[in-house]
Amino acid sequence: GGMTGGTYLVWLRSSGGRGPFVWSVTSGELPAGLELLPSGLLRGNPSTPGKYSFGLRVDDSQGDAAGENFNLEFNDPLKIETSFITDVLVGTQVDELFVASGGEKPYLWSIDQGSLPAGIILDGEGSLSGISENPIFSEFTVRLTDSEGNFTDRQISLEVVEPIRLQSLALP
Repeated sequence: GGMTGGTYLVWLRSSGGRGPFVWSVTSGELPAGLELLPSGLLRGNPSTPGKYSFGLRVDDSQGDAAGENFNLEFNDPLKIETSFITDVLVGTQVDELFVASGGEKPYLWSIDQGSLPAGIILDGEGSLSGISENPIFSEFTVRLTDSEGNFTDRQISLEVVEPIRLQSLALP
């Protein structure tokens, strides 16, 4: 298995028998975008995520054959969909949820570099919450890790700003 959108190349091998060998699909279907050449090369660019089961067979030049069932899983590449966080007012509750796609759930979120403003935390489920009492501009790198150990990073900035206050002056 692997990720959709990339090149997939696997040479199938057999033992015993007498060549040349010819490979074929006997049951199920190969993942969309893949093909099996008679030489035993499984190649292509898988395009649809999912779990696939199929049977393959190899025939030798003497009429002997062997078959096996195979299972492959393809996932879309892991991606952090959240690209920015709106400015937050000092003393105001932050309640943002990072959004992701691809990979294999469950996901784990963390801060890889930089730091969050004091009073604001990111939990493992991607929830950014808390209250910052001071104005600050913060840049940090969010890391998303899937259950297979694949990860991706995205740099995010968060600015905590003072609210606008109107001040009226009395004219003489």
